[in-house]
Amino acid sequence: MEILIEIVSSVVGKIAECTVTPVVHQLGYFFHYERNIRNLRSQIQQLIHEKEKLQHLVIEATNRGDEIVQDVRDWLTNADELVKKSEIFFKEEGQANTRCSGYGTFPNMVLRRRLSRKAEKMAVAAGSEIREVQNIFQNKVTSYRGTLPSSAKIHETFESRISTLTKVMDALRDPTVNRIGVHGMAGVGKTTLAKAVEQQALEERLFDVVVMVPISQTPNFHDIQQIIADKLGLDLREKTVPTRAERLLDQLMKQDKKILVILDDVWKQLSLRDIGLISSGDDRKGFKMLLTSRFLNVCRQMDVDKSFEVGILIEGEALNLFKKVNGDTCQSQDVQDFVADIVKECAGLPLAITTIASALKGKRCSVWADVLRELRGSSSKDIDGMEIKVYASIRMSYDFLGSDEERSLLVFCSLHREDAEIQIHQLLRYGLGFGLFEGITTLEEAINKLFNWVDHLMSSSLLLNGRSPDFVKLHDVVRDVLISIAAKSKRMYLIKDAVKPEEYVSKFGDSVAISLLNSNFDQLPKRSVCEQLKLLFMFGSGISSQILDKVVFEKTSELRVLLLTSIHLGRLQSCFRALENLQTLCLNGCRLEDIASIGELKHLKVLDLARSEFEELPREIGQLTSLRLLDLSYCYQLRTIKPNVISSLTNLEELNLRESFTSWEVLDKVDGERSNASLVELSNLSQLSALYIRVEDASVVPKDKWLSDKLKRYEILIGEVTYWLSDEDETSRRLGVRLEHSWQLDEYKIQTLVKTSEELWLGGLVGLGDVVPGLDKDGFPHLKRLSFGYNDQIRYIVNLRDYMKNTSAFPFPKLESLRLWDLRNLEGVCQWHGNKNEAIDGVELEGKIEFPQLRRLKLEGLPKLKQFCPAPDDEFTKRTNSATNIADTNSIPLFNPKVCRLIFKFRKPQGM
Repeated sequence: MEILIEIVSSVVGKIAECTVTPVVHQLGYFFHYERNIRNLRSQIQQLIHEKEKLQHLVIEATNRGDEIVQDVRDWLTNADELVKKSEIFFKEEGQANTRCSGYGTFPNMVLRRRLSRKAEKMAVAAGSEIREVQNIFQNKVTSYRGTLPSSAKIHETFESRISTLTKVMDALRDPTVNRIGVHGMAGVGKTTLAKAVEQQALEERLFDVVVMVPISQTPNFHDIQQIIADKLGLDLREKTVPTRAERLLDQLMKQDKKILVILDDVWKQLSLRDIGLISSGDDRKGFKMLLTSRFLNVCRQMDVDKSFEVGILIEGEALNLFKKVNGDTCQSQDVQDFVADIVKECAGLPLAITTIASALKGKRCSVWADVLRELRGSSSKDIDGMEIKVYASIRMSYDFLGSDEERSLLVFCSLHREDAEIQIHQLLRYGLGFGLFEGITTLEEAINKLFNWVDHLMSSSLLLNGRSPDFVKLHDVVRDVLISIAAKSKRMYLIKDAVKPEEYVSKFGDSVAISLLNSNFDQLPKRSVCEQLKLLFMFGSGISSQILDKVVFEKTSELRVLLLTSIHLGRLQSCFRALENLQTLCLNGCRLEDIASIGELKHLKVLDLARSEFEELPREIGQLTSLRLLDLSYCYQLRTIKPNVISSLTNLEELNLRESFTSWEVLDKVDGERSNASLVELSNLSQLSALYIRVEDASVVPKDKWLSDKLKRYEILIGEVTYWLSDEDETSRRLGVRLEHSWQLDEYKIQTLVKTSEELWLGGLVGLGDVVPGLDKDGFPHLKRLSFGYNDQIRYIVNLRDYMKNTSAFPFPKLESLRLWDLRNLEGVCQWHGNKNEAIDGVELEGKIEFPQLRRLKLEGLPKLKQFCPAPDDEFTKRTNSATNIADTNSIPLFNPKVCRLIFKFRKPQGM
């Protein structure tokens, strides 16, 4: 009987542990609702305060010309996202009815519990970020001195450029000179010179701040004001350009810093006061201006004190540049006779030389002869301020491209704003709708082909690198030529503000593509007939659904690609009825109310609603059975995805919910009761190869298989993943997991992702033992970044004794970044263990461990850590047993010399 009572007591205890405790915990959210809301407000206010302090340091460092360390940039990004989420949360909480309908003032327990739980999670995340930034302040490391940018190094090579640069710098040092002009024809290198001036002025500390602003042919004063304000750390809250100008000028006059403003590519006389700039040095000492223009007359109209011409390269310089770009091809005996003549025809213009030299790489002799003939026979073009040789060289490089698809990609880029950073994956979306990938069956194949085209365009000097490997941009002169080519040869038109209303009509009739760039949309023609229109871009604000209804013409059955940015569409109804063959729809950063009518676009392959404002993805979207790519990233207000919508999109190959929908529900509800999507629906997407999702509540993850075996690219975050690694050089396979027990990796069917990921964030995982071989006995051949924390059991990351029973290869051959934090019992990264000769199963272990690719190391909250890797030598081990930190273990090298930045943080163990 006593045994039975003991068993029953044990069972009852377990039941209580598994049921009562979680219930009490969940009830705690309900009873502590007000407290959790107040705590979140307090934490967010503190976070904003810390963010402003850090931004001030960043601005000062940037003004000095320093580079900002990656951890600081990461923190600011994380803080911005958290503040945005909190704003949406407080708006939702303020509008929510937390009283049960029909029951008077009785609180709605379900809603209050959900909001309270969410507030607590966000407060925890904010607290973590606050502690992180306080560590940054404590370390006092926010920036470092960068190297001279490659764009400025051309001036170290050519004497003619060094001479001009020297004259400009002398003028900047002259206290009587306040405004300097630099002029020269298109493609001669004015912007490159301006960047060299910026760098040297900062290096010599002639100015506290240097601001370089692109102006372009159609200047946007609002954007120009914002660039200047951001660089100077000024707050411009005013809406209209005149009021912003007044505020900017007032704050500039109060600045006591020495400031240089560079206005690049000025096409016509500007009123500096209209922008908000100081008009002369007499107004405030220490303020100077440098402007570049294609036209000497513009420099004179802007009342420059001194003006300098950027001339063409002299003969020897031009020849050397051509040979450097062209490489081995020009060394061939067959083409030797053409080199000097082609260089001469390029007229000493660097842009012409580089584009022609790139185009002729690997080409046979007959091609060189034909290029020379074309250059000699080139005639005048009507692009204002452009030398004929520049136009001819760019046109020739464009014609030399191996495919119409590459030429179309360039034209797509030219239809964006000047100096725009264009995401390569955005080009993929245009290409899918426009039909560039004929014969290519999968999205992954299309991506590979696209990057192949982009690489070729870059090697041809027709595309430039953007701010990261995922972005590209166009040189402004190349863009001018492409716009001209597109209009005359392809019937693709870029329409700017300056175009008169009557000119719209003349272009719409036969157009294949139209890009409306900051245009006066109210003056658009009413429902014009555009039977051949395949692509339509509309950039800018001030567009309503009524205007869109006027632009989407009566006969547009051929329209394949529609891109609308930063507009308020409201309810989409009649707008899309005529677009029966639309393949790509991009509504980026738009305000949307009801998007159910999108479900009528039966042939849609790409639906991109990134950064748009809407609350629900309706059932009608499930009718888009041809859809291959659905992008709902950064849709912060998206709270509802109707059940079975996702599972209906059976041809979907990419689903992007990054920083968006997280309200997943479990499947074991009756369909009538379930109001939101379930992760089980993903198992119906057999073609899915790219997935970006966050699952905040790990309990909704299915126990059955729910992820496709075809995943090639993913970012999957499960649990309270409060920190993420850098987006710099972004990896394509990222997994972040915070679970209580390590066996849950198998239970939730995500163990295989751990093996294939390039970036891992791991938290918790009690019972793991060691990361290697605990997670995988064969190591991590693909892993580039590892972040691991919140575990009080683990002693080592790598147990070499157990691991090397299976292989002699090092477990992290590609690891570039390692972050370890809050591992209370971690003693070292690598554990050796073995006898004196350290031979384990016949494998001789070397006396050191190398991480050949490691660039960044961050250690924090590791009170028992004494050495990075205990040495195999017994005598050395005895010698270092008393070591208290890593600095005492310098008898052997930690890493190879490629390690460039290490961040060590130590927390004093309790009792010491």
